Amino acid sequence: MAFPRTSTLSEVQLAHASNPFPYIIIGSGMGGGTLARRLIQNGHRVLLIEKGGLDYSTHVLNTSRPHFDHESKDPSTPARDNEVVFQQTRKPWAVKQGSTPSEFGGGAINALGGRSLMWSLETPEINLKETPANMSFPKSVVKYLTREEGYEKALRLMANSPPSDPFYPNTQVEMASADSPDRTSVDDAKTRLKHALDRYCGAHEPPFLIMNGAEYSTQKELYYFPQGAYSTVDYLLDRLHAKDEKLTVLANYEVTSFATERATWPRHMFAIQNILLRRADGLSGTEELPTQGAAVILCAGTVDSAAIALRSGLNKLQFELDRPSGPPGHHSGTSSGPNPSGSSSTLPPHDSSDPSSDLPYHYPDRRPGRLIGKGLTDHEIWSTRFWNPDHISQLPVELSTRDIKINGHNSLLTICTQAESFYQHGFATGDAEPLVKKGNTLNVMLEFETKLDESSSVTIDPLTSEPLLDLHRKLLDGSEAFQDDLRLLAKLLYDSFDMPDPKNAKPPQPVLGQFGFVAHEVGTMRMGEKPEQGVVDENLKVHFMNNLFVCDLSVFPFSPMANPSLTLAALAIRLGDRLPSLMAVPGRKRPDQPYQPPSQGTPAVHYVH
Repeated sequence: MAFPRTSTLSEVQLAHASNPFPYIIIGSGMGGGTLARRLIQNGHRVLLIEKGGLDYSTHVLNTSRPHFDHESKDPSTPARDNEVVFQQTRKPWAVKQGSTPSEFGGGAINALGGRSLMWSLETPEINLKETPANMSFPKSVVKYLTREEGYEKALRLMANSPPSDPFYPNTQVEMASADSPDRTSVDDAKTRLKHALDRYCGAHEPPFLIMNGAEYSTQKELYYFPQGAYSTVDYLLDRLHAKDEKLTVLANYEVTSFATERATWPRHMFAIQNILLRRADGLSGTEELPTQGAAVILCAGTVDSAAIALRSGLNKLQFELDRPSGPPGHHSGTSSGPNPSGSSSTLPPHDSSDPSSDLPYHYPDRRPGRLIGKGLTDHEIWSTRFWNPDHISQLPVELSTRDIKINGHNSLLTICTQAESFYQHGFATGDAEPLVKKGNTLNVMLEFETKLDESSSVTIDPLTSEPLLDLHRKLLDGSEAFQDDLRLLAKLLYDSFDMPDPKNAKPPQPVLGQFGFVAHEVGTMRMGEKPEQGVVDENLKVHFMNNLFVCDLSVFPFSPMANPSLTLAALAIRLGDRLPSLMAVPGRKRPDQPYQPPSQGTPAVHYVH
């Protein structure tokens, strides 16, 4: 299939000069692609800038993909091979020397659709009732997700389920007939899991969920989804093929940084004046795209969004206001950028009639962007695998249940039978190479909710200007009691699923997963109601910028237990509905018309590293 033509940079510049795009989105993954879709469906024009091209025209699980279990007696057995494709496709980031760990397991997916092309199809709601308020989302966001159908809207989207369809259930047991192999396998796995958990923590009543990431077919096999797995590239390609004038895509261009200026309204803020970008293959110099007052939304991911902001010097901008020289209640700004000396000008008295009086004067170093890049966090994942050559379940079954406490810490427990065929990871046996072994492998995984790790951050390599990760991972609980609980739960599951192998009388101890290996890193542009609490506010607008927003995992103020994709999609839908009103400021005739700043004003501030 021919790739529908995207625009060249010169075409984008000409179009933007004659009829400015009101919304410029950087990145097309789960955040950016979902946001673009919502804005287009709401009738708005969007310019989407993507560093990559068309690597995949849909989610990889909808396509032919590698199966290395060639000895399986049942070649139709479902397998989730997205991990294989992710490892072959990802672009790893450099890690600073002296970091612990010394490697980062994730990486960027530079392609139209981004990480949405190969997510695992497992993305539950965050149990926000159990999340401590001091590390959760702002109250208005929690309300939207849980009480204003935010999660339901996102789940319908990611299940490719139109609003007219009945809302499919969280667990798929009722979707299989009573005598089907699927139903038998599910019931057997549930019984064994409940038996182990009853012995571990008493009578266990929370539901056991088959993770809902795609709409499964009814009365048929589990893990077969006729609607296909969701990715943002499907809709984007559909609009490009249809030559929809509301979508313009600039592919294979990398945004490197922004040029900023002192905003004319509100006067204590800054604005993005120009977007600096270049061809992703490095065969061109840096060029500029004026924003023309458009809303700019960073959706490049936790690492790259922070890197763009750092290269732009947003972490160095300072509030510098002199005493008022004009009418009472008004004061003029004289500095448009950072003050290298660290000195501060005399502050005017607070005046509630002036928007500039909202300036947070209490900042010790007067840098509102000081949290940019900091707090790089990935949730802790502890896992183990058991193998029994004689016990073969009928079909792979993956079940999850949350609120399993390990030394007092809540976790999401996920077990998978026939994991060697379903996950397609192979099995480390001590042989020369990992093998897919005949029999049954039980995979056990525990994921923990954690606070942002303030000791880890995204920095910029001074030699290459590329992201450089400074990692200093801190364990959630380093106590022996924590390890004892892990061992006990593993042993109970080992026994309940009839896994004991005469050659391996003891179950393997759960081990800590590699930092970043599931690509759920968060926190570098965190959300906070007040500027001193985060980089973006509850509407995902950067606190000190009047036209810059962020919509990717970097805005999460904590690391949730499990895949955060559903929550990110819900946040993108919310932002798509709110952006027009958020950008409706004095000087704008209608919400979808770019704001044209007056010609006077301070010059743009460029930062080159």
